[in-house]
Amino acid sequence: DYPRLVSFVVKKGEDDFVGSFSIFLDNSEVEVQGDFNNLKSLTITGSKTHDEFVAIEKNGQKFMKEYGRIGYDRSKAFKYNRALYDSLADPYKQAYDKVVDYILNLPGYARSEVAPYFVSEYIHADNLPLMEKALNAFDVSLAENAYIANCRVRLEKEKRVQPGVMAYDFALEDLEGNVYKLSDYRGKYVLLDFWASWCVPCRKSHPHLIQINQKYKGENFVLLGIASDRKDEVIKKAAQEDKIDWPQMNIYEKRDQQKQLNEMYDISAIPTKILIDPEGKIVVKYVGDSAGLDRELEKIFKK
Repeated sequence: DYPRLVSFVVKKGEDDFVGSFSIFLDNSEVEVQGDFNNLKSLTITGSKTHDEFVAIEKNGQKFMKEYGRIGYDRSKAFKYNRALYDSLADPYKQAYDKVVDYILNLPGYARSEVAPYFVSEYIHADNLPLMEKALNAFDVSLAENAYIANCRVRLEKEKRVQPGVMAYDFALEDLEGNVYKLSDYRGKYVLLDFWASWCVPCRKSHPHLIQINQKYKGENFVLLGIASDRKDEVIKKAAQEDKIDWPQMNIYEKRDQQKQLNEMYDISAIPTKILIDPEGKIVVKYVGDSAGLDRELEKIFKK
């Protein structure tokens, strides 16, 4: 799996945490010198890949920090100030574009064993053309690079949930034992909400979903909840507390279909919402932030 970024934790005892530091390890012998009570004093020598990693981070620091700062401000604003959230969309994209441009134009990019790490960290797999461009620019000698391999896996998963792709069909029991099969809803728009009772952002999104359900349930629109909890009773309790009344299916990890369902819909985080059209094709997928869902539904239903 090397070269790979590896983090090391420093403790004085079992519970006395000093800090951590990272080394981009390859097959070279690395020497670490300095005072381990003052991690900023450490010097790391012997690895050209680590030297390259440090140089890339240092030279791109202003782009990466700005992107991270705006992203953090935007995620906070999503909960409390939607106008601010929307106003940060363009600056966020501009900051992201600068980071991507910096990474793709790194000196020696094609043969760099470090550049794939930055691609995996900063280039979003849901931007298929950009991710494919980034990966195809690497030399064939890096075919076994672990970061490139992981990006290709992510890319293949993302292709399954692109707009226009047929949604994976499933048949799941709700908490009352009723079977819901996705293909039975041909002719209707179906919104799948992947959530869990312990997921705070999921629970905070429920008032928004209630509004959507009340607005469109008279149309050809269906909302289905797909939860991941240990016990059905926990989901029932959360649904009652949040006043959500649409069908709920539990796909806790020990249940057979969860792994397959999560893989086919590329569920890497929750909340995730996926809108499927009357032909059974994916319209759009939202991970975490679903601010664009209202606009998408308004465009569909003209209301």
